[in-house]
Amino acid sequence: FVTRQPDTNTTQQHNTTQTSTAGNCSSSSGSSCQSAAAVELWYDAVIVGSGAGGGVSAALLSEAGLRVLVLEKASWVKSKDMSWLESDAHAEMYEQSGFVTTADGGMSILAGATLGGGTKINWTASLKTPDHVRKEWASAPHNLPHLGPGSKPFDDALTAVCQRLGVSTGTLMSSPNARLLQGCHELGLHAEELPRNCLSKKCSAYCNFGCRSGHKQSSDVCWLVDAVRAGAQIMTGVEGHRVLTETQVGSKTSRATGLVAISSRKVTPGSPTNTLQQQAILIHSPLVISSCGSLHTPALLLRSGITVGGNVGKHLRLHPAAGIVGLFERNAEQAAAGKGAINMYEGVSMGAFSRAAANWSDGGYGAMVSVPAVHPGLLAVVAPDSKPGELKELLTHLPDVSCCVIFTRDSGGGRVAVDSEGRSVMHYWPCQQTLEHLLDGLSLASRALVAAGALRILLPDSFHDWQVEFNPADPITVRLQQLEDFLARVRRDGVVKYSTQIMSAHQMGSCRMGASPGLSAVDPTGQCWDVSGLYVADASLFPTASGVNPMITVYGLSYLVASGIAARWKAARKAANAAAKRGTMDTSLVKDQMVHK
Repeated sequence: FVTRQPDTNTTQQHNTTQTSTAGNCSSSSGSSCQSAAAVELWYDAVIVGSGAGGGVSAALLSEAGLRVLVLEKASWVKSKDMSWLESDAHAEMYEQSGFVTTADGGMSILAGATLGGGTKINWTASLKTPDHVRKEWASAPHNLPHLGPGSKPFDDALTAVCQRLGVSTGTLMSSPNARLLQGCHELGLHAEELPRNCLSKKCSAYCNFGCRSGHKQSSDVCWLVDAVRAGAQIMTGVEGHRVLTETQVGSKTSRATGLVAISSRKVTPGSPTNTLQQQAILIHSPLVISSCGSLHTPALLLRSGITVGGNVGKHLRLHPAAGIVGLFERNAEQAAAGKGAINMYEGVSMGAFSRAAANWSDGGYGAMVSVPAVHPGLLAVVAPDSKPGELKELLTHLPDVSCCVIFTRDSGGGRVAVDSEGRSVMHYWPCQQTLEHLLDGLSLASRALVAAGALRILLPDSFHDWQVEFNPADPITVRLQQLEDFLARVRRDGVVKYSTQIMSAHQMGSCRMGASPGLSAVDPTGQCWDVSGLYVADASLFPTASGVNPMITVYGLSYLVASGIAARWKAARKAANAAAKRGTMDTSLVKDQMVHK
């Protein structure tokens, strides 16, 4: 570790003594962590998390001249070390190896846990925040006009991040994406190519295991590179444990003074976690930016005793999702060559989408349909398994399988709490409207695949027999009618917890931005209502669900937050220099102007 001592120009003075003996840290005790700190560090800003929000914040603040430290609790997996094996990737780059669920086990949750966060293992979908969502955020009760349609600051932020990420279209469609496009167009429904933050037009179906080529512009090969070139430092294997604060005289709010961090525990399902000793690190910084995602940002604040009237952890949105499997028949040429009808592991994974069930013209609460990267382990999670040997039989037909993923813009919300050890606990189940929208999306995807030639459809349920087969000799009109009869039965059965496999790859809104501390956790600049100098820059900021893949929106909001901090910092620095020349500098006033106002 490099210990940064404050210099004469630093904005906050600290005791420069570094403790000489290493101490152990109990994750449930913030005070013991602080007193046992073996290392003390001094920075202008400490950023907790290295995904979309952390990466862009680190770049902008470093380029503005701040001394920045980025903390990542997980490790940096280099491109050359990626095996592209599902088990390895999940163990090395996913939160709890991919075994995260809601508190009652009703939903599975996939989230990144590696340098680069979710941007490292996502499927590159790069959609800007839709206007109907921005209109909602600009209106009551959120009242955030700077995020509304046509708002220049947010428009400029979205444009800037898309340019830096190389977002483009023109990708060569893989067979599963081509089938979705074909089926929707046959039915006269919307479908189009997804813009992607990948520099390759061919790409691969292994994006969710990391990018070997470096073509995917994830945070660790893009924004974090910019940050390091501007002087930022990155520390992996270290997680933010508790925000340090001090009372402001004459104010109802406190101010951030730094962070207690601890060396991470490597959590593997089934392994003990309460016997490992963790090293404490005391980081002094007048700016603390939480970018550890919607599962962990609220946990960090709650461990720090920061609740903002109960708004921290509330309003969690998860974009409830489900998968659908379609089996296609090989033609004579494919059969003779021993090739599958689909070969879904060849070509881009997520390259097309349909919003035909998304209700964009009526508020935008509905379902999006696109194509996932489904490998055998994930297929086992989302595929039906209502009969003995059914999954095994399905896996023998992998070359003929084409999958779609459906996710809904959820109108109901859940919450993030912490357990006795200070770890995140997610309480969530979709409201009935959201479940109906999920069935709308499953129906749309089923129709598209059948229209494209699928002869068998399987929906994700373990107790109901949600599958239907078609006779290839029947006209397509007959098959589509047979499908409608099947979908009517699915609708009657409905989504049942622990039977229908529902999951989330998008987590949002658990420390949302707003114009009032009564309804939100942070103000319109991203600063915590109760603690000045503490900012949030990640998907936690979303006032409501985005309804589209959230990466670009996370980047855009975080760009606004970080650029605002940088602008205030530079203005105060300029004022401080001018005052110093006149010999009238009030350092306490400069500090307030620089980071807290």
